[in-house]
Amino acid sequence: MLRNPWIYITEACNLRCKYCFNPNKVLSRANTITLSNFKQIIENILFYSDISEDMPLRIVLFGGEPTLYPELLKELMDYAYGRLEGKVQFHLITNGTNITAVGDCMIEYSQKSALSIQLSIDAAPENLTLRVGDDKRQIYEDSLRKTFDFLLDNSIRFSIRATLSPEQVEDLWENFRYFVSVYDESDKITSNITFSPDFLTGKWSEDNFSRLDEQVDKIVSCITNEYVEKKRILHETNTKRAFTNLYRKKNKTTPSRRTFCGFSNNLFSIAPNGDAFACHRVYENTRLQFGNFLDGTIDIAKFNGIYAAYNNAQFIRPNKRIGIEKCSDCEIQWNCASVCPAENAHSTSSAEIEYECDYVMYRMQKSFAVHVEKYMTSLLEDEEYKKRMVN
Repeated sequence: MLRNPWIYITEACNLRCKYCFNPNKVLSRANTITLSNFKQIIENILFYSDISEDMPLRIVLFGGEPTLYPELLKELMDYAYGRLEGKVQFHLITNGTNITAVGDCMIEYSQKSALSIQLSIDAAPENLTLRVGDDKRQIYEDSLRKTFDFLLDNSIRFSIRATLSPEQVEDLWENFRYFVSVYDESDKITSNITFSPDFLTGKWSEDNFSRLDEQVDKIVSCITNEYVEKKRILHETNTKRAFTNLYRKKNKTTPSRRTFCGFSNNLFSIAPNGDAFACHRVYENTRLQFGNFLDGTIDIAKFNGIYAAYNNAQFIRPNKRIGIEKCSDCEIQWNCASVCPAENAHSTSSAEIEYECDYVMYRMQKSFAVHVEKYMTSLLEDEEYKKRMVN
């Protein structure tokens, strides 16, 4: 079921993040979708989707930086909302530098279409960022502050996703505290923070992992104390995942067959020219292209075949650096997210071979798992906490 398209509004971006996973499109072309192309793409998506009020189309507005074209973004959202008779949810992924330019549109759709926004930022103002150079740092920080003020003042829900590079590990705890402090400014928006390690371009050392462990200890201790002392739940994705892992481990739950993510399942990406790929992270990988949504040449059999190959647990093996033979020997086996099908696609020429989980992702998850077990085991007896934290 094609229900979660990630549509590239534009390939242009006003930042030059050092860990960008698709730098070629940003630097070389910067194509932008047109309204007429968007209309045709939506029509062809609907041909392959059964949309209802209970199962709306969830459109991820992606880039590049989609807010660089405010009028176009509004036109696209208005068309999709009207064509789908309101049976649509929008999720905007943005670097946060230009939200106020689309402010009226964001307010409108937060009220009538359950709009959600993901801010891709990586650091507190006083800490190292790999998104802009020092010469543009103040402009960048000022624009983020305006974005926070706008979202908080209008009670528009947003999440924060921070890419964590090895150079930034020592600032992890301080960055977490800063992100929490932003949410503290409103009693109407729930915290939603994710730290995702740069596993594609980052050069991680054992010293980095050691420092990571120290920072994670502080984060998990803080999250635990906030609930024990104040009954306040701080949502940090790695902690929540580790708590679910602990719950399943203690309850001797048999790990279910892994599907890892929505890669070539309900999730797929669409370029401005209509080309369709299994995931936004394999954009332009022709081996994982399954057609074009402008001319309607959609190969559903290939789409399903990509899913079957890349999300098949029988092909996965623990990374050799972990030192175990089977996933069933792993301490995060009950809720593993160390496998990225896109990363495998980048590193192999065929999915029909055994491939390893990602070591950096594993080490980060393991660190959270260790500290969650250290601090949160007693919370397994708390029914309210389990209800909110166990997937």
